[in-house]
Amino acid sequence: MVAGANREPQGVLPQQLGEGEQADLKMVQNLIAEGKKARGKWDQKEEWDKLLDFHLGDQWKYYQAGVSPLKPKPVLNIIHSTVQTVVALLTDAEPGFSIQGFEPTDFDFGEKLGLIRQAWWDRTGAQQKINDAILAAAIYPFSVIKVIWDQELEDGIGDINFELVDGQDI
Repeated sequence: MVAGANREPQGVLPQQLGEGEQADLKMVQNLIAEGKKARGKWDQKEEWDKLLDFHLGDQWKYYQAGVSPLKPKPVLNIIHSTVQTVVALLTDAEPGFSIQGFEPTDFDFGEKLGLIRQAWWDRTGAQQKINDAILAAAIYPFSVIKVIWDQELEDGIGDINFELVDGQDI
């Protein structure tokens, strides 16, 4: 059993819960324990480093531990080139957004909103952030983009900001 999986909720005793709520609590605790167990090997930094090494072509150090370091280790790294090709195909075109009004009088307004959206996309470097996230997802088991409202952007007016989160921090 994973440590902390049977922890009781703060402020509510199990005796205060109804029968259905106790079953729900038990189910959630089991799901948390199952999730912790499933990601157990990804909690180790060595696994993340191994994935990056494979991507960069340094995979033989995991298989030739007994071979002399003086012996050359030629590597034909098809992992890196394959990943780069797939990422290039996935990120070739940026996502399309269409802003259209319902009324004919909204046509000009929708067109201007579309231009504003395109200017925001270019100004924030959104396409590069998407490319980085897709590359991270191709190397590691997943990638996460955190989307926040950053009050400091645009001279204190605020704007949407998003950044790639290191998967080891999840």
